[in-house]
Amino acid sequence: MNRVNQGSREVTVDSNAGDEIGLLVRSFRSMMDEINRLIHEVYENKIALKEFELKALTAQINPHFLYNSLSVINWMAIRSNQREISKVTLSLSMFYRTALSKGQDMVTVDNCIQNIKAYLDIQLVMHDNDFQVIWDIDPEVKGDIVPKLLLQPVVENALEHGLDMKEEGEKILKLFFVKDGEDVLLAVEDNGPGMEQEEADKLVTYKASGYGLKNVNDRMQLLYGMEYGIKVFSQIDQGTRVEMRIPREKADEEAVAAGEFSAKKFLQEPEEDTEDTTGKKGGKSEEKK
Repeated sequence: MNRVNQGSREVTVDSNAGDEIGLLVRSFRSMMDEINRLIHEVYENKIALKEFELKALTAQINPHFLYNSLSVINWMAIRSNQREISKVTLSLSMFYRTALSKGQDMVTVDNCIQNIKAYLDIQLVMHDNDFQVIWDIDPEVKGDIVPKLLLQPVVENALEHGLDMKEEGEKILKLFFVKDGEDVLLAVEDNGPGMEQEEADKLVTYKASGYGLKNVNDRMQLLYGMEYGIKVFSQIDQGTRVEMRIPREKADEEAVAAGEFSAKKFLQEPEEDTEDTTGKKGGKSEEKK
């Protein structure tokens, strides 16, 4: 006991005696074993906590490193009078800021719009501005909350399987963010080659190799119930329209002001410049309000 009192925990005592001294020795041995076990458990938990904190810090560092790198590239482009490179760099930065959204799963409709705008600005450059983007945005729904990255796979499909497959005529992509009763209606429409409706109906059940429409549909139904999800409408030589409805829920204004974001409090990204952008060959982005 004196050794334990001096700080040593490596004490082994035992007794088979049936008297009170033997009981005291065995109780002391059991107490020391339990103390050592608890100390070891706390030590392991501290190590695990440190590893978690390191991973969290790494997750914070990586986006900051990306943003700082993009900022450097942007200023280098401006100094070299490379405006197109600067534009793409800023769009890429905005895309990742709105996509990462500080690690939150829910964002405002406005955040979703800014994310898709940044994505399409980059795509317009990659496509040599060969398609037109038309926006229909109801300002009233900009503060509503939606799952993040809900539309990006849909827009990507509209470009890859819609407009990129269109061989003749003007290519038009339309995006809708409007109020529909108690829901927010998000829709993406292209004037590509389209498909038979029977084939379109299978898109939400087909498991693609990447993050396809089925994943988005499953995610929506898990969050909001089986009555919600994706609807695809298509006609041969007319194009395809993908619709999704989400129950309206406003972002908490106090959370917005405080910069908090949780299941009931959501952070609204600052609104960026929404002026129309026009490409060199007719590719442009128009917004209806």
